[in-house]
Amino acid sequence: MVPVNARVWAVLVAAAFCLILLNALYGHHVYGSPYGQALTKYSVYVHLQPGWDSAPANILYDVTISWNGSPMEGESYNSNHILAQRGREAVVLQHGFSDCSRGWSPPLYRYGADVLRSYISHAQGLQMNVDPYAPVLPDVPNVSYPDDVQASLVRDGYVQFVPVCGGGDTASFQYAVSVNDPDAAFDVHFVPSGRALDDYLRGGEFPRYASGSCGAANRLSYTGLCDGVGPDSGLLIILPDILDQSLTKVSVNIRQVTSSPGA
Repeated sequence: MVPVNARVWAVLVAAAFCLILLNALYGHHVYGSPYGQALTKYSVYVHLQPGWDSAPANILYDVTISWNGSPMEGESYNSNHILAQRGREAVVLQHGFSDCSRGWSPPLYRYGADVLRSYISHAQGLQMNVDPYAPVLPDVPNVSYPDDVQASLVRDGYVQFVPVCGGGDTASFQYAVSVNDPDAAFDVHFVPSGRALDDYLRGGEFPRYASGSCGAANRLSYTGLCDGVGPDSGLLIILPDILDQSLTKVSVNIRQVTSSPGA
């Protein structure tokens, strides 16, 4: 009898072969969203400057958003700027179709590769479904240190705001966040606007949504659902200043699941 693992890998190899064949025949074709929604995809690269304990560490935010609406016309662009958080600087490079300015449609070969990757992640227990653009990730708490230590660390951590795309309506959003560093957990909160980042940096209370599972602390992987979210809202993601990898990757997937026009 062929071992189960051998059969799994045989299926994956066959899928990879089919992917290569499809790429050769139809790679120029474009695939739309499986939900009939717009897809927005971009990345944010952050290089921490001296002054951060983690310097010269790098952070890559890989963002994918599925939402109801028609993206405005626009072009992919790069923006490069320096920001400061609590007197410490970071160089930030943003690339792709951000600010909901243009929809993203993966070519067939890219879609096939993303689907194959999601099947592998599902087989490894890293993903609970096989959706490449709206994954359901397991709730994985950090076990390296307790929640009270995380609460102290994130007070001085790096903060990133990731806005939603939603077409101007109040809506519910499913979101999934994961980090590839097992020793540096994140906190995540759904907030009404990017102004929450400034409030957080000032050390005071910051507005956040309380309905559903609109936030989590000290996690390596998390999926939540937040209701009653306004069009200027987004995720506030905080990493502690203890990064020891040359590149820490944070994957962010947001999907609009309901819409309440005029709410």
